[in-house]
Amino acid sequence: GGVPPQWDFLAGAVRAVLGQTVLADGGHAERSPMYHLLGLGDVRMLGACKLFGEDLGALLAETANRMAAALGTLTHPDGDIALFNDSWRGEGQLASELVASELAGQAPAEITRLPDTGYVRLGGGGDGGGGGDAMIFDCGACGPDDNPAHAHADFLAVEVSVAHRRLIVDPGVASYAAGEARDECRAAASHNGPRVAGLEPIEFWRAFRVGHRARAGEITDPGLDGAAPLWCAGRHDGLRDSDTVMRRYVGLWPGSALLICDVWMGTTRSVASSRFLIPATWRIAATAPLIFATGETRVEIHALAGRLEDVQPARHWVRF
Repeated sequence: GGVPPQWDFLAGAVRAVLGQTVLADGGHAERSPMYHLLGLGDVRMLGACKLFGEDLGALLAETANRMAAALGTLTHPDGDIALFNDSWRGEGQLASELVASELAGQAPAEITRLPDTGYVRLGGGGDGGGGGDAMIFDCGACGPDDNPAHAHADFLAVEVSVAHRRLIVDPGVASYAAGEARDECRAAASHNGPRVAGLEPIEFWRAFRVGHRARAGEITDPGLDGAAPLWCAGRHDGLRDSDTVMRRYVGLWPGSALLICDVWMGTTRSVASSRFLIPATWRIAATAPLIFATGETRVEIHALAGRLEDVQPARHWVRF
């Protein structure tokens, strides 16, 4: 029926937090799919409490609807979230279950964008016809300028599902405590965006501090119309002590192929490379050509330009 008098500030505080936390496109300001998931639950809970007047109740409902719609862009065909920035699986309800009522009977769009949050998703989510193939692209800011604590150096990184199985993944989160493990899981070398050896796009220190950081964005008109049925592109140019600009183009032929094209422009003499983390649910079925397999699904990997190097072990933190 209401709140105690000493909580009169609460309605104003809720409005302020909603404005600070939820972007216009429904994404979470910290660009973490996991915090987006948890935040949506919080907004729904506040609305269900019925402690506020009609105006704030309507704002909570509208915000929850925007967040639910945005969550689809961050969700794989397996129904769970991508692991960009500080995110891991199992902390909250499965994303597809959380928004099941809003999305009931709706076929997922083949291309969805969160222009303010900085994510693009290519591919559907249903069965058949490549519907289990999807790519989620991180092409935006690492976090809000006033609180980028949960940022990782995952600029232009992708997560990819093939036949409902995750093929290319972000490393996840090793720790929230300052130290080697925290540094490793946040560094560019652990992510699959284009990179330059020895140069970091973000200045990290301690557990949650961020200094200099790159600026990234989607390229909406790279002149590639018709090159692939589904495509997107992005760029970032924030390497310290370097004039290198990096761009990534991704094309998806659902049920058939994925093309990732990385371009480095500048005068740097350092080694440029891209690394892709493939989880242990896939096995190496052949090396010439390189083939990964899981169940009856097989994926061939080819380098159309540059050099394909040997598979190396790496660490993947699915859970915190």
